[in-house]
Amino acid sequence: MKPMSRLRGWLRGKQPTLPSTAAYALWAANYPPHAHNPLMELEQRAVSALLPPLTALWCSIWRGTGRYGLLAQERGAGQIISLDNSPAMLERNPLTGRVCATSEALPLPTQSVDVLLCGLALGHLPGVTLSI
Repeated sequence: MKPMSRLRGWLRGKQPTLPSTAAYALWAANYPPHAHNPLMELEQRAVSALLPPLTALWCSIWRGTGRYGLLAQERGAGQIISLDNSPAMLERNPLTGRVCATSEALPLPTQSVDVLLCGLALGHLPGVTLSI
């Protein structure tokens, strides 16, 4: 099948959709803890420009490989917690504060986090619609 035909089939819903946990399990081995394509590099530059110096408890939700946790560490974050629902992605995360959890059931006490960064996760939540 030609690439454009595959794309058209996917756009019509003919290709199966994997749950995020299954997809990230497949991608984890090739998903480094740094921006690894031009879109991610652009996104990281934009986020970096918005981040103030960090000295408080930092919580990074759905950060699998730890890319933004490492950025927070560079900015002086006191403690970094990386939450993700993919054990395979968390295994690639070089930070120590890794917890496997879902966004719907965070294992954190109320008001225990000072800063929160959530990237890519909203698109995986049921009932959340994103538009560009």
